Amino acid sequence: MAMSYTTLTGDKTVAGSIKSWVNYTRLDVDTILEEAQTTIYQTLRVREMKATQTLSVTSGVDFIAHPADLMAPVKLRNVTDDTELKALIWDELEERRTWTNGTLDTGDPCFFSISDEAFQFDCKTSSAFTLRLAYYKTPELLSGTNETNFLTIRYPQLLRAACLAHAAMQYHDDSAYGLHMQRLSALVLGVNTQDDFDDHYGQFTRD
Repeated sequence: MAMSYTTLTGDKTVAGSIKSWVNYTRLDVDTILEEAQTTIYQTLRVREMKATQTLSVTSGVDFIAHPADLMAPVKLRNVTDDTELKALIWDELEERRTWTNGTLDTGDPCFFSISDEAFQFDCKTSSAFTLRLAYYKTPELLSGTNETNFLTIRYPQLLRAACLAHAAMQYHDDSAYGLHMQRLSALVLGVNTQDDFDDHYGQFTRD
């Protein structure tokens, strides 16, 4: 049976359900499924998660809110003057910032860091400009109105491993949880490696 939200959250008698996999009925399968997907998306980086977005930055600000579905930034470019902003960790950005009489200096941002749900700049902007963000997004979770997604279609083995791990957590089997998480980590690594290979070399190997 094809993997879907309805199948996964079905009763133990439903083939392909989480309850049938573990032969146990007293499970909060909606929570298991949500936590399983969240766990996968923390480390999975595949083409279905890639996105771009433009952000309008006004003059006189030192940050801009990032997209709500941001998982990890790839590139942040000022397309008004065609310059790339370099990513820094938070304390490095603080070291780059300069202040005059308690006010952050104004200029053209060259660096950014992420904190407080926003892209923080190394200076206050001296003019308005447009940013283009390339990033990995958090996909929409499976639900009654979103029965399938790329996990159920292309990577059902990932979702099964993650669901089994979080089911084991619910019924307090630490050993099973550890084994399923090890399997999940290995599967995610393999998928990421293959996706990276396809991204860089696939165009030369396909007919």
